Amino acid sequence: GELFITNKYGALVASTAKLTTFAHGHKYWWKGGYSDGDGAIFFDDRGYDDSVGGYVLGVVVPIKNGNDIVGILKINLNILGSIGEIISNSTIENYEKLELIRSGGLVVFEEGVEPLSIRVPTELTEKIRSGDEASYIFTEQGDKWIVGLSEIGLTSNIEGYNFGGSFESIDHKKGNTGESWYIIDYLPLSKIIIPVKHNLTKLLLIGFLLASALAITAFIIGKQAAQPIKELVRQTRQISKGDFDSRVSIKRNDEIGLLAVSFNQMAKNLNDTTTSIDKLSLEIEERKKVEEALQKSEKELQLTLDATTDGIWTWNFKTDKLYFSPKYYTMLGYEPNEFESNFENWAKLIHPDDREKALAVAERYLKMKPDLYKNEFRMITKTGDYLWIHAYARIVERDEKGNAVYMIGNHQDITERKQAEEELKINRERLKTATSILRHDITNDLTVIKSAVDIYREERDESMIDEIEKRVWKSMETIQNQRDQVEFLDSHAELDEYDIEQVARDVIKNYPDIKITVTGKSRAYADKAIYSVFENIISNAIMHSKSTKLDIDITCNNDICEIRFTDYGIGIPDEIKDKIFDEGFHYGESGHTGIGLYIVKCTVEEYDGDVFVEDNKPQGAVFVIRLKRTIER
Repeated sequence: GELFITNKYGALVASTAKLTTFAHGHKYWWKGGYSDGDGAIFFDDRGYDDSVGGYVLGVVVPIKNGNDIVGILKINLNILGSIGEIISNSTIENYEKLELIRSGGLVVFEEGVEPLSIRVPTELTEKIRSGDEASYIFTEQGDKWIVGLSEIGLTSNIEGYNFGGSFESIDHKKGNTGESWYIIDYLPLSKIIIPVKHNLTKLLLIGFLLASALAITAFIIGKQAAQPIKELVRQTRQISKGDFDSRVSIKRNDEIGLLAVSFNQMAKNLNDTTTSIDKLSLEIEERKKVEEALQKSEKELQLTLDATTDGIWTWNFKTDKLYFSPKYYTMLGYEPNEFESNFENWAKLIHPDDREKALAVAERYLKMKPDLYKNEFRMITKTGDYLWIHAYARIVERDEKGNAVYMIGNHQDITERKQAEEELKINRERLKTATSILRHDITNDLTVIKSAVDIYREERDESMIDEIEKRVWKSMETIQNQRDQVEFLDSHAELDEYDIEQVARDVIKNYPDIKITVTGKSRAYADKAIYSVFENIISNAIMHSKSTKLDIDITCNNDICEIRFTDYGIGIPDEIKDKIFDEGFHYGESGHTGIGLYIVKCTVEEYDGDVFVEDNKPQGAVFVIRLKRTIER
């Protein structure tokens, strides 16, 4: 082993081994020995250490000057040989096997077994957790054992002593994380039953010999002396038939009386032993029924887990063990059990933007432990994508003090719901903006109309009629644009094939006073909002560019359909080319909001297409739309 000493602050001051770590004040064993300044002997169960080839137990002792701690002494001991010697020299009699185990079930010592390489059966672990140290019958692979167990006091944090251990590390296999130690001894049930059967055989033999002897004696001492012997023989036969409640009623002060007393005492002992065996057999049968019911419940639970699309998880707070169902893994793109089911791995998979909040909710829940737990966050999948998860859980078991013992929960994929909520939020904001713009533009136009009407009434200025008409048309255009935007936001239908040439010819019928030519043809993916796209671009050329002529050219390039709207108006200044498709942008004398071109952009992008503007040399502008082309029919 090794020995080293720190000062009262945890700094290493002396060591029998090579100095590797200077500061120890933050370590669990140092804090256990310091014990908030009170000082306590701390046993550090470090587990099996490959580097020394043995089982390492650390003993931490506070060094005091009066009541003040001035340092901490720690000794690391390889105790495997000592444990074997103690158990081998044990004064316990009539045992078949002795084990030293942790309360979690890992075997610390068993003759011929590597430490911490095996576990005791789950049934024994549950017996330890229940706190019941009474002996009981345990069945394993058809063999029945009388099992006795006892907790080692120094490992149960009795007053003045603390016991703990380290997490598993590279050197230390399966470190102790809060478990105490137990001694378990095993005695075959057959070693108890065989003496009972042997005594019964001896009793029958004795009875037979006595009956034979007394039969001969009866000829000598007469009928009166033979009666007690006959009674003994009769009761012997009753016992041989299994009637262990039988008793002889002979009351004499001679040898026959003593024999009757001994006979009755033996019958009582046999009855008590048989009753205990019957009770044990009944207990075994009851346990079998419980096990069968448990297996049935587990099978039904597995069928339920296989049927659900949610990821199920459980948490045992006593053992701090978590379980993730196969669907928990496959939901995230992993194979079942591809990573260890623990709190740390769960936290690593949470989206960085959601991790702090999710952990805060989880930690608050673990501190208060109410019945119900809810949380929403994103988790990363194996492919690097993220899923929105709704976590829901409930505590299903508490101990007699009300402390949470067992919790079960699920992870539900709500990605589609979250995407729909986000889309709804965006659309609401767009509608809010559009409504605000509509209210602002129409209010301004109505104010101008009212002023023009007032001037006309006073001065009979005919030019005001033109202004009124202009503003009315402007308001109507604003309302139409608003309708187009609402139609766009509400339209989530699947795209269909549209004859782009026919769409163009249908729309230009609304502009009989403008010379518009259409050349080329193609089919492309769109919906009914494509008509609004053409309307907005054509009206924009007429209203803002003052163009009286417009060319619409439709061309095909592989899987792309390109539509070019060429006007011959005043054109678009370079400084605003990158802004004309922005929401709420306006320019020109009309002062329009420009929401029509914003709708064009949103609609075309909804088609997975593109829209942009170019100069028409020497005069005017060209609006270009590119859509996904369909096969000509």
